[in-house]
Amino acid sequence: MVKADVVSGIKGYFINLEVAGINDLKIEFKKDAREVWVSDEYVGPNPDFGHYILFERTHGHFWRRFQFPLGSLMDHLEFRFHDDVLHISAPSGGRKNFCLGGHNFFFPLKLISS
Repeated sequence: MVKADVVSGIKGYFINLEVAGINDLKIEFKKDAREVWVSDEYVGPNPDFGHYILFERTHGHFWRRFQFPLGSLMDHLEFRFHDDVLHISAPSGGRKNFCLGGHNFFFPLKLISS
């Protein structure tokens, strides 16, 4: 399973996906639905290396879907890949933030996982 950090901050929404060991990451963006889909396949044991005594890594297909809240500026969505981590960010547009008792509150990202 790809591990994700999802952050709702003052400037926007941020997703960090740990994608180490993935060969061909597929990213699909659906602007009207405010969704980002990330999918691929972890490769299983390679028999050319010899007989595995222990294989603890996960393998198989995976997908993750993230739906951004209304008010996200999807035209300004950014994707960066650095050190086996995919960084996705979207500015909030400021319409969904509100303050109560000196604390900022944000509508959360909707995370749906495989």
